[in-house]
Amino acid sequence: MKRFLIGACCAALVAAASQATAQNLLDDGGFELATGNSSTSNSNWVLTADTPDGTNLSAQFQDAPWASNPLGVAGIGLWFKAFEGQQATGDPAANATLEQTVAAGPGTYNLSFYVRHETNFTADSASVVLSSDAGDVATFDLLATANDGAYNQYSINGFLASAGTTSLTVQAVMVNGIDAQANPQSMMLDDFFLAVPEPGAVALAGLALAGVAAARRRR
Repeated sequence: MKRFLIGACCAALVAAASQATAQNLLDDGGFELATGNSSTSNSNWVLTADTPDGTNLSAQFQDAPWASNPLGVAGIGLWFKAFEGQQATGDPAANATLEQTVAAGPGTYNLSFYVRHETNFTADSASVVLSSDAGDVATFDLLATANDGAYNQYSINGFLASAGTTSLTVQAVMVNGIDAQANPQSMMLDDFFLAVPEPGAVALAGLALAGVAAARRRR
């Protein structure tokens, strides 16, 4: 039990220190500049969303306490509305892509983000993709996240941008969302953070491992 507590506490300290000192390479990672209830980001984010029923967007920046992280606090989150797809016979499925490209060179990067996955959200796929213009790609499956309706944090860590990289692109993609005929059936995303891992955090991680090793020796 002591070893577990030491490891858990050190891991939490590493995560907190890393995020506190690292610079977010993304413009407006939390969407607070966006125009609520629209696809207008007012930042370097580009949201492309269709209107399967001819009227309503399949994704939008939603200004509501239930759409932003943390839940219950005023703010703006990205709302994937799979239920807009195939609501009526002949309607197409719902598709949307959020994207931002930033200048970046070769190296290692970490991307974190929060996801609120409701139980009946239905789509062929939903993912967060981190890629470089040198051809490196990492994909995170959003459908595999906890569908408990709470905001949970996930990450793509240790992404290696190879030689020749001049930019990185972060995408959140929903493919062929459909109306599940059952509620709740949405997905929200918020607080994207892209950064170079801090050397201090790496050193702290080493101390965490050393602490766990010391605890084992004392058994």
